[in-house]
Amino acid sequence: MVGCCYSIVNEHTFETGEIVRNEFESGTGEFTDERRRDFLNNMSSMVTKIYKASLIRDNCLSFPEGIFYEDNAAGPIWAMYYNRFECVDEPLYYYYQHDTSTVHIITAERCRDRMKAAEFMLAEMKRRGFLEEYRSEIENIITTVYFVNTLFSYMRMSRGRKYGMVRTLKRRMLEEFPSFRDNEFYGRYMDDEQIKYVNILIANSFAFYAGYSLLWMYRDLKSH
Repeated sequence: MVGCCYSIVNEHTFETGEIVRNEFESGTGEFTDERRRDFLNNMSSMVTKIYKASLIRDNCLSFPEGIFYEDNAAGPIWAMYYNRFECVDEPLYYYYQHDTSTVHIITAERCRDRMKAAEFMLAEMKRRGFLEEYRSEIENIITTVYFVNTLFSYMRMSRGRKYGMVRTLKRRMLEEFPSFRDNEFYGRYMDDEQIKYVNILIANSFAFYAGYSLLWMYRDLKSH
């Protein structure tokens, strides 16, 4: 598997914008167990990589269909089969960001898709026998992608929030990983406010829902 840097642009152009080099955080060369763990804890986008076709065919790898965030589901699973990783130090992928891009639009449906992607990934990790050996790393991915990102994205929606969705997120997280806050990697990609409100959620779901809703409403009014 070979990765490259990417360039962030806001129009259709091949003029290089801001360059991101996160492909190099895990190093290159043979994929040792230590490097695989590091890679899982520093997941980067699949779109900046080219994969050997036999890797996909021989291991029956695929994407879940019909949902957004399918790369969230596939990326960690595919990483379990990498043998070697190399990088090209050039911004060969142009990441076009615009007002209607997936990352800028938050809807309940897309939040549910992120949940479905995480459920798919977890189920495949269990089926393929990777969960126990890489439990800390997989728990960290689920905490970050499924739980924290989905939770706070959902709570920042301007309308349509439902208390039941928050309770479902909490219930599923605690069913699979009841001690997720004890993970050595917990909080790495969270700010102090998120850590505070997750603690409130675990203690009392309604206190979290009411408190964070009021906080976001206040910030929205203040911005106008």
